[in-house]
Amino acid sequence: MKNAVTGIIILIIGTGLFTFAVPIIPVQYQEPYQVQVPYDVQVPYTVQVPYTVQVPYQVSVEVTKTKTVVDHTFSLKSVTFVTHDFTMPSSQTTTISWSSTKQVIMFGVLKQSTWDSLYWSLVGELGLSVVLSLLSGSTIAPAIVASMPVVITATMSALASGDYYKVNSNGETVSKNLNSDSYKLVTLSFGDSGSLNAKITYDYETTELQTRYRDETRYKEETRYRTETRYRTETQYITVTKTVTLWAYFTKLY
Repeated sequence: MKNAVTGIIILIIGTGLFTFAVPIIPVQYQEPYQVQVPYDVQVPYTVQVPYTVQVPYQVSVEVTKTKTVVDHTFSLKSVTFVTHDFTMPSSQTTTISWSSTKQVIMFGVLKQSTWDSLYWSLVGELGLSVVLSLLSGSTIAPAIVASMPVVITATMSALASGDYYKVNSNGETVSKNLNSDSYKLVTLSFGDSGSLNAKITYDYETTELQTRYRDETRYKEETRYRTETRYRTETQYITVTKTVTLWAYFTKLY
């Protein structure tokens, strides 16, 4: 009887140990753990960006300009003795430039007083009727036509006016000082039709405002982006295998 009781006690103790104390059943489960996971973000920032602009400004500068006093074209016919009036408002060193489609007996730039003297000298030399015929473009005797270069040269030389004139020419460009006065362009021509242009100019100094440009650096805000690495906490899981007791297995206490 004593042995039976002892056996029962041993069985109970063994069963208890087997159930509660001795790990005998392997189990697997997911065990969480935390990690720091990196990730990139685009972070905006502003910068001052330089750029260049052309800024206008004005300066007063000395310049040389050309003033046209007269620019006239004569129509040349079979008999042409014509004038064109102009005035010099001030004494200037001028450029006299003239050209003709044919050779003319005379071209001159004469003061009004010189023209008056020339007119009356020709009247005295040729007679009033011939001079009036020349001025009106009427037919002139061939002998008079042939003598005109000599007559003009002699008459102008006698006047000694210092005015500009040219005989038997079709043009030239000369520099000539013209005083403040009233003037006439004078042309004498015979024969074929044509044209003669005369231009008188002078240069003068003056000041004028000119627009110039300078480079100027300015700045503007510009948004840019840079990459930054940041971290977030993530829960991950690892499979764990362990041996548990029978009690822990059934009660899930592991």
